[in-house]
Amino acid sequence: YAIGAVIGAQFTQKLKQDIPDLDARVRKGDFFAYTAWMRDHVQSQACLYKPGDLIERVTGSALSAQPLKDHLTHRYITERKAAAA
Repeated sequence: YAIGAVIGAQFTQKLKQDIPDLDARVRKGDFFAYTAWMRDHVQSQACLYKPGDLIERVTGSALSAQPLKDHLTHRYITERKAAAA
């Protein structure tokens, strides 16, 4: 599960770079941009490349835990500090 979380965070980071208003769209129930991006960048390519190569092609960098670290830091440290203030 851990490796899936790392890959998912890295894909999500790239997805949000490509679609800056993604969070607002999803809050409105509009998942089209998300599913289209996943289909175009991941699902249609997954059978053509080894996992490491696919990750690099999609995100522009090798597998990295940094996007997951960034997400967890923001979610569990930054947001909690802001809520407590």
